[in-house]
Amino acid sequence: MIYFINPKSGSGLGLKLLAGRIAGTTVSIDPPRILEQLRKHVSPGDRLVVAGGDGTFSLVIGGLFRLGLAQEVSLYMFPIGTGNDLARSLRIKKFKQFPKTAADWEKRFPRAISIPIWRYGDQYFVNYLSWGMDAKMLAEVEGFRTLFPGNLALRKIGFTLASIQHMDYFVRSSSTLLIDGKPHDLKGKAGMIISNMPYYLGGSRINKINPEEPALSITFINHVADLIRLGLARNNRKKKPVLPYLTSDHIELSGPDLPMQIDGEVGIYRETAIELAGHIKVWVSGKKVR
Repeated sequence: MIYFINPKSGSGLGLKLLAGRIAGTTVSIDPPRILEQLRKHVSPGDRLVVAGGDGTFSLVIGGLFRLGLAQEVSLYMFPIGTGNDLARSLRIKKFKQFPKTAADWEKRFPRAISIPIWRYGDQYFVNYLSWGMDAKMLAEVEGFRTLFPGNLALRKIGFTLASIQHMDYFVRSSSTLLIDGKPHDLKGKAGMIISNMPYYLGGSRINKINPEEPALSITFINHVADLIRLGLARNNRKKKPVLPYLTSDHIELSGPDLPMQIDGEVGIYRETAIELAGHIKVWVSGKKVR
């Protein structure tokens, strides 16, 4: 068993885990060196425990795909991030006691499932890809996250300020979207969220997709109010999607340097087709994830 732990996750919990006694190889994740770390410590047939948030899981899984190891290993998840939408989608709840032996992990998570991973150019995503307003706002919020790590209240203030700043944002008219080969009108749209998992933004239900099936949902953002609705619907017990959505496994998009975020990483991308990269095995509890 190999443990990859993000020391910055969980408001210090990651550091505590690294300082604890764990039966196995322990790696403190350094994002710029993740490929080097995976190459050094991981071999075909290994089981990896990843402790962190959604971004940590995306980082590790993307690295495994780049190294050609994704089909050769399996993952256990210990969610200690802020949103934990991937773990929530797979019905992996936060738990306080960190299992410290392989037998403990096998007992808690006895069933393996295969989840699809998607690629947009050279970027892999586990949770979602968003285009337009959502990415613009996240870039602003990330500044608060860097300045005030672990302070959720101040980050909410950052989200509110970003909402006000970008409330009149709209996708440029020269942007194009093809769904199942057919053009889709983007006039009047502020952006969209393309999701691989049913939860987004820390517990808001965005679709009813089965996480084991290779399908994507497309949720259009017409105005900043839609993002606010998503934010307010976190941990909605009714489990109904907050906004209407479409589903597809064949999406192409392009535009003039539109801001985009892929599993929380903001950037400018100029690719077109979103492609299924493959699957990876994740160990879960005995309950069905759907």
